Amino acid sequence: MSEKKTIPKFPLKLLSWFCKPAYHLDIEGDLLELFEIRREEKGYSYARWALWLDVMLLFRPGIIRPIRLLNLLKSPTMYRHNFKLGWRHLIKNKGYSIINIGGLTLGMAVAMLLALWIQDETSFDQFHEKSDQIYTVKR
Repeated sequence: MSEKKTIPKFPLKLLSWFCKPAYHLDIEGDLLELFEIRREEKGYSYARWALWLDVMLLFRPGIIRPIRLLNLLKSPTMYRHNFKLGWRHLIKNKGYSIINIGGLTLGMAVAMLLALWIQDETSFDQFHEKSDQIYTVKR
């Protein structure tokens, strides 16, 4: 039962998805050459894992494609439409809007006060050399 072991396709597909098209063919050719050399020297499983590692190490800013948003900022029609719908809903349901906005405001204020209190409690006497050995006695 000898089965022919081929080059793993998914790491190369992953590379083609994220690599700049100008660099893709050169990088893929180099990776395939390295895979063949490693397979002859150290075996198929080592060459497969080394190929995965090489592809993952190629995720650098100079090699990966720039991330482009779906041109959302070029067409503000959707934003304008959603803003109009939200504004109409606020005007139509004033009572519920006041309750919702008030609850959101109150929740954010409480969260900020809790964060400030926790920061104050954890930073107490941190300027001492042995601050981890200081204890407070409360009555």
